Amino acid sequence: MVKWFSMLFALLLLLQSSNIGIGDVLRLDDLISHAQFHDEHHGDSLVDFFSKHYGELKEAHNAAHKHEQSEHEQLPFNHGHCTHHSTVLAFIFSSFKEDVKQVQLVELTETNFFYSAPSSTAHTMGLLQPPRYS
Repeated sequence: MVKWFSMLFALLLLLQSSNIGIGDVLRLDDLISHAQFHDEHHGDSLVDFFSKHYGELKEAHNAAHKHEQSEHEQLPFNHGHCTHHSTVLAFIFSSFKEDVKQVQLVELTETNFFYSAPSSTAHTMGLLQPPRYS
């Protein structure tokens, strides 16, 4: 049972990391029916179909077949949102040099620490003292 759960969880992580949602899985029948439509009407192979809808021929195919735009929007894995992340690194090199001619040591006499001895009766009677060796 644990092995099945871990395999399903790994599959879920794989699908989510590749931006595949449950909506895409449910729309696979639209993908198959549209691929059959292209095979019957345009004579496209499966490779040509994927190239026209997800590859380098996508823009030309969308421009030539604007009447199929609503069907193209219903195909799975056609997300309109962007999931790219960018990182900017900047290295700034400064040419500022300050020559140290004399080192001055300053002695601080003010302190921010204040200690007062405990004044409770438990301390004065010796009840809360550390143990002593006899």
